Amino acid sequence: MAIRWVFTALVLWSHALSAHAFPVPDGSCASSDPPVLETSNARAPTASTSQTGPQDPSETGVRALFVGLGHDFVALPSVPNAWIAGIGATAALAAHQADGSVNGDLQHTGDFFQAGDPIGNAGVQLAGATAVYVVGRWTHSPRPARIGMDLLRAQALAGSMSLAIKVSVQRERPDGRNFSFPSGHTAVTVASMTVLCRRLGWAWALPLYGTGAYVAMSRLHDNQHWLSDVVFGAAVGGIAGRTVTRDRHSRYALVPVYTPARGIAVLVTRTS
Repeated sequence: MAIRWVFTALVLWSHALSAHAFPVPDGSCASSDPPVLETSNARAPTASTSQTGPQDPSETGVRALFVGLGHDFVALPSVPNAWIAGIGATAALAAHQADGSVNGDLQHTGDFFQAGDPIGNAGVQLAGATAVYVVGRWTHSPRPARIGMDLLRAQALAGSMSLAIKVSVQRERPDGRNFSFPSGHTAVTVASMTVLCRRLGWAWALPLYGTGAYVAMSRLHDNQHWLSDVVFGAAVGGIAGRTVTRDRHSRYALVPVYTPARGIAVLVTRTS
């Protein structure tokens, strides 16, 4: 039973971390250093860079928020996102075999996962992101304002994708209700955690993605979703978070690898 819990957490974590595994093709985002404001001697942005949304961290106004979100939807079709979606779909298909057993195992853990539902709730996530954004704007602090804006955009993107897939798939939940696939709680949480990890740095990866795995497993404990729902939900969240923060990627690339002995390993490489 414990092995299944660990397997669930590792699968969710590896797919959330897959958002770090694919650098932007032009390599312009290789540095993890904070963005630098342009000086008066800098060249004007070209047409290609202007199409990726606000790059200057001071561009955190409400208009920039909605303009950036529009660019996010346009940027969704990409090779990195296709990889994440493909890996997530493959893992969800593999996890489907355990859909009928994992929930029952987790329901014997008492109240340990009780906090997962409110943490992953879209309203709570939205309130937290809005608070960070408003505080950053109120105090004229570009970095928290930008992080808050990225969180709002990632949550909107993850929620929209999850809803579209839910309506299309119409999968029944374990408790008999509809709209099971994928898990919206997992998608929104992993999207937020991906944004925070890519903006704050690699040192935050374990607690952030651990929170995402905790929320996902709580959905199984509460019998609200199947294992395959939360696995693909993590992929949706990874896509949303990576898309919003596509102006930068981690110095480290993590890729899940299947070993000849039918095991799973995570390959870590330094990308810059």
